[in-house]
Amino acid sequence: MPHPDDQHDRQPDSNRDERFPRRLRLIHRLQYQAVHAAKVRVNAGPLLVYALPNDVGESRLGLSVSRRVGTAVRRNAIKRRLREAFRTSRADLPAGYDIVVSVRPHDPEKTQQYRAWLLDAMKRLDKRYRKRWPNRAPTPPPTDPAPPPGPPNDPNSPGSEPGRSPGA
Repeated sequence: MPHPDDQHDRQPDSNRDERFPRRLRLIHRLQYQAVHAAKVRVNAGPLLVYALPNDVGESRLGLSVSRRVGTAVRRNAIKRRLREAFRTSRADLPAGYDIVVSVRPHDPEKTQQYRAWLLDAMKRLDKRYRKRWPNRAPTPPPTDPAPPPGPPNDPNSPGSEPGRSPGA
């Protein structure tokens, strides 16, 4: 018989779009290096927010919280609140950026404060990208992408007959 407290661990299907899936995270070292190399950043409170347009069509988040910020408990609390701020403000953030948030030492704030700082920083970064590099600013993903065309001599493509060459 399941324990009553186990019900809290299960999430109904309606909350699945509110998760923070792997596709929205910066994971690899090269992804962080690319964002830092762009050298486009903004200060927002104790946060230093870097951004770089991506080709994914969705914004992705990476966090950098050094030991100078405090104990592991403090660092993890700040990271949880930043992830929650990003997750709940995705609809309000400009789409199509890889975002790296570097945290400077401070006392942990409420999630709403991190959300306000993140929104402010990303609006300023988006404005900066659109002004300086209009061709590099992110574009939203296409709503109905066409399937990529196959090679011209693909025997499996529709309209080709087996055993016939294109010029015969």
